[in-house]
Amino acid sequence: MSSNTISATQLDPTFRTIIQQTLEAERQPLKRLTARRDELQVQKAVYNDLNNLLTGLQSALRSLISSQPTYTLGNARSVKVTPAAAGSTVLSASASSSAAAGQYEISVTSLARAHRVRSDAVEYINQALGLSGTLRLGGLAAAQVSGAVAAEGILAFQTAAPLDGKPALGSDTYYVETRQQEGVWQFRLVNSRGEAQSIRKSDGSYTSEWQSAPTEAGWVDTGRGLKIEFDPAALQARSRGSGAASVNYTPQGAAVAVSAGDSLADIAAKINQAVYAEGSRVSASIVNNHLVLTHQLSGVGVLLLAADESGSVLESLGVLQGGAFKTVLQTPSDAVFTVNGLTVQRGRNENLNDVIYGVSLSLSADAEGKAASLTVEDDLSADVKAVQAFLDQFNALQKYLADKTATVKNSNNTYTRGALVGDGMFRSLRFDLLRQFQASYTTGQSFSRLEDIGLKLSDDLKASINSRSALENALRSDRNAVKALLDAALGALDSRLNQFTGADGYIKKSQQSVESQMELTRKAIDQMNERLAQREQTLIQQFAEMQTRMTLMLYTSQQMNSMYGNFFRSG
Repeated sequence: MSSNTISATQLDPTFRTIIQQTLEAERQPLKRLTARRDELQVQKAVYNDLNNLLTGLQSALRSLISSQPTYTLGNARSVKVTPAAAGSTVLSASASSSAAAGQYEISVTSLARAHRVRSDAVEYINQALGLSGTLRLGGLAAAQVSGAVAAEGILAFQTAAPLDGKPALGSDTYYVETRQQEGVWQFRLVNSRGEAQSIRKSDGSYTSEWQSAPTEAGWVDTGRGLKIEFDPAALQARSRGSGAASVNYTPQGAAVAVSAGDSLADIAAKINQAVYAEGSRVSASIVNNHLVLTHQLSGVGVLLLAADESGSVLESLGVLQGGAFKTVLQTPSDAVFTVNGLTVQRGRNENLNDVIYGVSLSLSADAEGKAASLTVEDDLSADVKAVQAFLDQFNALQKYLADKTATVKNSNNTYTRGALVGDGMFRSLRFDLLRQFQASYTTGQSFSRLEDIGLKLSDDLKASINSRSALENALRSDRNAVKALLDAALGALDSRLNQFTGADGYIKKSQQSVESQMELTRKAIDQMNERLAQREQTLIQQFAEMQTRMTLMLYTSQQMNSMYGNFFRSG
């Protein structure tokens, strides 16, 4: 039997036992390496958890430090509308962080209304009318500019086809405002209400913000149906109210083809499905067998444009008479109201963002002739929520550090050591944060301790809002003192946390150290496994050769016994 062909399973059980015992003894270093690898994996997970907890706490507390870009304290506002007459709504409102707290008395004289006209009545709205032709609605047969007024550096205007699938500008007067910012001339296009329009930039994108003016003379295409001729060398700063170049622009209207088989319902549907310039949409409805046309926008001077381009459909329906509207149901008008005695006039009723700074107003359908009080105040619930978020993160980190730096006695008198027991940095961090939470700070204001504004540590070292009323009263009565205290106290916490977070922090360095040790341990385990595998093969080979020799000796002995046994028996 060749020793080259024998496997471990063909060895004698005694030999296999010897090999297993030998390898088991030699595997002890491998077991220690494996245990070390497992410890490092646990340590890595702990550092990852700590990193998340530390950055979470840092993010939460920075939202309460006024010098941080993520500062949110005091940025929320709440609004309350109190109608003068019970059972009415009058208006709704929302406020941004820029709104000033205060009370506003609003009295509405009239609401903004859209231009609305009607046709004569037809007998049946769903039967063919036998009318055919093309209607032009919401604009002219071709876009048109008129009444252009030039200014320094803005020479002229002309129409152009809209670009990039953008709708044409609506019918209005437009102004080219110009300014110089850090030595660079900029411009933007605004309408008669001062609303900036989204127009094309030189890179093909669109913006309603200020953009760089061209540096060479020539035409600039807004991409919205209007081109502007610039002379950059002559530009001067101009605004809508101070000499900006202007032009009246009327877009091309939507063409609506009507055939003899169309009913009044069909015509209304085609009008509603047509594509219009921005703010020029005409909506069609049928009321009591009349076709009713309404402009998309409200406001004085915002007029419906409608004409029979071919045929006489609008004349036949009684929408037009001699080219003018036959029956006007509603004349366009502005909303007129007062705010704290100041008269305001706007062309719409909703989303009025330019009346009270930081506040958006919407007048309700029942507002005409009614009044309401609008109260804007700090939203203390949002502030309390931000403080609670900080406390939750603080407590989560404290609990984790307490668990991982403790040694616990088990019921069987053994001890379980936390993963960070041997790292004094984290024990120090835990108690430093607790100390800083309770410390007194010099702020030059009325509060020096977090406890002064209702934040306290309990006997089990858990931070909480011990007195919500104290916190809210402090925010309401002396917000600057609260801000100064939080800047000082949480700034100290933030500085301590900075030693652990970030690319150069202790956590990152610890993670890198663990990763390095894990790599070295992995390589050592691989080398040990390879050596043990080679050792096992060597032992198998050695015992296989021994087993082969012993088998040969046994065979030889049996042959000799057989041969000489027969000899002695025959003699």
